[in-house]
Amino acid sequence: MVHSTELAAGTGFTFETKVVAYYLGQLLVEGQCLGHDQHVVRRVAVQQVTFGDPLDDLILELGDEGNPLARLSLQVKSSLTISDAPSNTDFREVVRACWATLQDNNFRKDVDRYGVAVGSVARTKMRELTSLCEMARESQQEEHFFKRFTAGGQASQGVLAMKHIIQRLLDETIGRSCEGDEIYLFLRHFVLIEFQFLHEGASDRAHAITVLRTHLPEAQRNHAPYIWSRLLEIAANSAGRAGQFTRRRVHRDVSSAVKLPKIGRRLGWMTMTAAAVCVIGLACFVGWKLTYIAQPIPTTSTISAKAFDLGSQRHGEFLDLLSVRQDTPMDSIRVGCLASNEDACKAAGKFIVLLSEAGWNVVGNQVYPMAAAIPTEGVTIASRSDDIAGLASPPPHLGRWSSVSTDQLLITMAFRYMDVPLHASTDPGLPDGTIGVYFGYNAEVDQGVSAKKKLLLRPILSYVKWSVAVENQCLHGGRFACEASVTSWEDTVGHYLDRSPFDPRKIRMWNEQKSAAEAFDVSAIQKQRTILFELFFETFGPKATNTANRQTTT
Repeated sequence: MVHSTELAAGTGFTFETKVVAYYLGQLLVEGQCLGHDQHVVRRVAVQQVTFGDPLDDLILELGDEGNPLARLSLQVKSSLTISDAPSNTDFREVVRACWATLQDNNFRKDVDRYGVAVGSVARTKMRELTSLCEMARESQQEEHFFKRFTAGGQASQGVLAMKHIIQRLLDETIGRSCEGDEIYLFLRHFVLIEFQFLHEGASDRAHAITVLRTHLPEAQRNHAPYIWSRLLEIAANSAGRAGQFTRRRVHRDVSSAVKLPKIGRRLGWMTMTAAAVCVIGLACFVGWKLTYIAQPIPTTSTISAKAFDLGSQRHGEFLDLLSVRQDTPMDSIRVGCLASNEDACKAAGKFIVLLSEAGWNVVGNQVYPMAAAIPTEGVTIASRSDDIAGLASPPPHLGRWSSVSTDQLLITMAFRYMDVPLHASTDPGLPDGTIGVYFGYNAEVDQGVSAKKKLLLRPILSYVKWSVAVENQCLHGGRFACEASVTSWEDTVGHYLDRSPFDPRKIRMWNEQKSAAEAFDVSAIQKQRTILFELFFETFGPKATNTANRQTTT
């Protein structure tokens, strides 16, 4: 029977596209393969069922110096239930396809692997299945593996129950009772990979962009979100075409949107010095591994000199930072400009389009010309600040502290991250639930921290946006959905903080709130989010901290 690759693309298209794009990024930078991490990704293929691959969604050819070539074959499911319930056709199909892959004459035992990439899966079942497969990989003989399930063995009841589930599904697939060596070999080669792409602030998207960013020179790191977007387009376009990708092809396809150097071209003064030594000495060691680094693009938009510039790279970076979920209630934004300055109003008009693209509701879909008692450079973030209403105006060099909303802080973080000079103010005329974003004179960018620190801080913006979605889920969803959301968020953020150089006291404070958050105390999630805000703004220094805490001016 001839299969249509259009049909084989299946549902869950968006999630599958992101998974494919993730591996295309690893292919581009010669990164390790998630799911078979002792190897480097060398080739990617999608929807290969017409070419005889039972696990057709994603095929990865792998290899590295000193290691034999290997293959990882994956089904991709946006959600998966791990059980042998009669109605669970998805997991049955995964087991069937994996068994067929194991039986293929070209499958290399203890070299190749197969499995499933998932977006949503019950964490307990996932841990039990992962533990079961790791036990099989750690046991070099079948007998040793099965001793784990005898009295006194290390296997838990949950892992034992999972073994029975897999055994029953294999019995169905084979049409007879499977032998001990068959279940042992099946588990030994099976991998379950969880990708976090399905919610706001999902960590794998941030990780993919960060990996791309770290392979770019400092002057070009703002291009990383564009490269990621281009990889998504490439993956989507090949979904129904049984596409195959080498590093050279991905490089060429990405270069059509973002200029990259030729593969193998090496940049930087250290490489040039080494090349000079080779020439002078007439001989040199040539076994170095080539590093993928993009050339600086010879255009004025590589680094924006002015805060309001929105070249294609800077526009994409802003869009990535400001994007919000459509199903999460957010404050509206009123965009204003200094009426006496035409450039400020033009810039405000461009940012209205950007904010709308990012999912924010812009009041009136227009720019409001405004007069300012004391005109300033950059952007002023304004709020009603009812808590200080009626107080006497302070002198111009002073201000008053006022409470701020999460949405105000998100806006402030995005503009501060993009080095826009920021100010804070009150505007009693703002409607309730509305933030003022007012553009003054254009100014030079105000670089607050190094590019290295920005790489460290970037995930915090995603985690904060994610926390808003988690809070909303706990307020309006069921207990199970809340528990799953909180656990996923805390595991991801906790992993990030534990490996960060931030103030240990703040990290300890964040961890102290975990038990309360897991008990569905929304105030604990809010406290954890506040700590993330503090880490971000304190890293940017006192100027950013003052702006974030609403040192209001008049």
